[in-house]
Amino acid sequence: MGGDMPTERMTTEVLVVGGGGTGLTASMLLSRLGVDHLLVSALARTGPGACPSLLTTPT
Repeated sequence: MGGDMPTERMTTEVLVVGGGGTGLTASMLLSRLGVDHLLVSALARTGPGACPSLLTTPT
């Protein structure tokens, strides 16, 4: 990482760190409650290691 990264100032009620199962669930619930939040993750997207089936009930 270089020192020349642009910076931008933001405000939010809640900062969710991590895009794994817990972070995604927290973000979803905050959205449903209408809470202003920001989800940040080190990864650009979820990959094959993500297991959303662990978070949902079978139908």
